[in-house]
Formats: sequence, C-alpha cells, structure tokens
Amino acid sequence: MRRQQQGVALITAVLIVALVTATAVAMATRQQVDIRRSANIFSNDAAYLFALGAEDYARNVLQWDGDPNKGDPNVDHLGENWAQTVSVPVEGAMLSGSVQDLQGRFNLNALVDNSGQAPNPAMVNRFRHLLRLLDLDEAIADAVVDWIDADTTPQPSFGGAEDDFYTLQDPPYRAANTFMASASELRLVRGVDAEAYDKLIPLVSALPAADTAINVNTAPAAVLAALHDDMTLQDGADLVKDREGSEFTDKDQFINHNQKTNQIDPNLVAVNSSYYLLNAVAEYDQTVARLHSLFRREGTEVTVLMRSRGAY
Repeated sequence: MRRQQQGVALITAVLIVALVTATAVAMATRQQVDIRRSANIFSNDAAYLFALGAEDYARNVLQWDGDPNKGDPNVDHLGENWAQTVSVPVEGAMLSGSVQDLQGRFNLNALVDNSGQAPNPAMVNRFRHLLRLLDLDEAIADAVVDWIDADTTPQPSFGGAEDDFYTLQDPPYRAANTFMASASELRLVRGVDAEAYDKLIPLVSALPAADTAINVNTAPAAVLAALHDDMTLQDGADLVKDREGSEFTDKDQFINHNQKTNQIDPNLVAVNSSYYLLNAVAEYDQTVARLHSLFRREGTEVTVLMRSRGAY
C-alpha cells in the first residue's frame, strides 16, 4: 500500500511539473508575441511620422517655388525642384518621394459645373476625345457624369448609369452624386473595367474644384492631344518634345505654337498649377509606410487637403 501511494505521489509530482512547465512556456511565448507586436506598432508609427516629415519637406519646396522672391509662381514645369524624385537616409530610416502636378491630368470633376448640377459640355467632349485616343468606349464619359452629378436621372445615352444600375450589381451600391474624392472611384463606374482603369488612372485626377485648367507644361501627351478633336497622340508627343528645356511661359505662347494648338480653347489651359500630389515612402526597421497627400497652393500658402495611407 505504501509503495502504491509513493507511485501515485511521484506521478502527481511529474504531472504538476509538466503543467507548470507548459504554463511557463505558454507565458513566455505570449510575452514574446506581445513584445514583437508592440515593436511592430512602434515601428509602424515611427515610419508614418517619418512620412509626415516628407510631407513637410514637400510643402516647403512648394512654398519656395510659389515665392516670387525665390521661385517663379507664374510658371510650373517638370524642371523645377518640386518635380524631382528624392531619396534620402534620415535617422535610421530611408525616405523617398515624388510630387506630381495634378493639373497636368484631366480633372474628372470638371465634367460637371461648379454646382455639380449639370454637365459641362466642353469638358465632356474633351474627355470623349481622350477616351477615343485610348481606344476606350466613349460611353464612359456619360457614366462618369452620372456618377458625379447631383441628380438620379441617367444621361440620355446607353452609357449613362445611376442608382437603378448600380443597385443591381453584386454587391449593390449607389452612385456618389457628388464630386469624386479620388480618381480611384473610377473603378466603380459603369464601363470602367481593369483595362480601362489602368489606361485612365495615370492621366486623370479628381480635384475639389471643377474650374481647373490643364497645365500644358506638365501634362502627358494623351492629355495634351485631348484638348482638341483634330489632335492625335503624335501631336501630343510632339508638344511634349517641344517643351523640353523650353517650357511655355504663358498660355498665349502655347496657343500660338502651331496650327493645331491655335484651335484649342484658351480657357482650357494654363502654365501654372495649384494642386499637387505627394507620394511618400518611409522605410524604418523593416516597416514601410506609404503616404499620399493632396496639396493646394495659393501663393506661398500650401494646404494639405487630404491624406491617404497605402493608396490614393
């Protein structure tokens, strides 16, 4: 009987030691996970703060360029400091970023008037021509107008689409019926598939105003060619080549550049800009933070209108 009791006591002691060991291992593992999680949160926050530092740097560069005593606020082109890609190490992190002129792109919100109530026929025609140049369906123009305008009545064409179309999708959703906050909303618009989106997204913007002109010093060839129905992609490419190292100093110089530009509505173009997009990347301790900041510059005052992490 005594031997049996000793055997039970030994087994009990072994079980207790095993349970204590398992508990200790679990606690240590959980502690390591918590430490790693906390370190990841810290690194992510630190990387984001570094990205905000890149935003401050970009703002300062734009302010400098907008100061008549330092830069040239009347002309913005791709040879200026703000247009240069920057990559620098700083305090254990690597910062890189670039600023893009959003007025060098076609403003989708310009397809309606400033009230958002009615289409802007001139800009709709320009967008239709851009779609033709890209071999895309012109009906996309009507669908974008319906996405932005305030009413729920589709445009009188096969391509128009309002809630009666979008609520039948899977999953169902509604038209925005207001200005686009980001050109990425295009992916929700009727007729814009992945191929059409990939062609359009480098050429379009969604600015918080409908009356913005296109900066001919920064616009790509397709956007320049879209300014008149008689212009081709080759015409746009020729304009891009002609302005290299010799930017247009005023819109009259651009309009009088050749016979085709002479047909362009002067109200559609400009040689300076107010809206810019920063794409910043901060790498810190194996963590990458991406920041997209939308700037509006008025003189030397630069305001951040929007921030987006990951994608714009």
